[in-house]
Amino acid sequence: MTLFDTEDAAELWHIALQDQSAQDVPMLIRALSDTNADRREVAIYALRFGRRDGRVVRPLRVVRPLIDALKHDATVRVRAMAAEMLGYQRRRKAIRPLIECSENASPEVRFWCTFALGFFVKKRRKKRRLNVIKALESRLNDHETPECSSGYWPISLEALAMLRDERFHARFKPRR
Repeated sequence: MTLFDTEDAAELWHIALQDQSAQDVPMLIRALSDTNADRREVAIYALRFGRRDGRVVRPLRVVRPLIDALKHDATVRVRAMAAEMLGYQRRRKAIRPLIECSENASPEVRFWCTFALGFFVKKRRKKRRLNVIKALESRLNDHETPECSSGYWPISLEALAMLRDERFHARFKPRR
């Protein structure tokens, strides 16, 4: 089954790909508690790619429902999508749940938490950034690959990519 196989999911895809009104966000948040995993996944996708007047919007009220989906949803791909979308939201409320879930049993969830944490590496607050860097460093020995698609690399390489400037430049800075 793909996301387009259900009529409800197709309706959400239509909303995801067009400009959204303020009334669409509560409907999408309600869809996160739907019994259909396809509908929940598309709702998360639509919340990330919300557009108004051609610009991407990041409403603050979607962070808590995304965190709840990441921590409690029964479907791995929904939790993975929630992790990815929390990264795009770039809200500090998401850092702790992403760090906690980066140790999840599922390689998909760990991969997307690692990806999402990369958005917070450059944050200004040193303590918060240090926690993110430590979490990413802990994934450097995680050599599993997400099973959802054949196009992903191991979690360890994703962590290394997210740490890109922080560790590489400090160790390999040319001496004069």
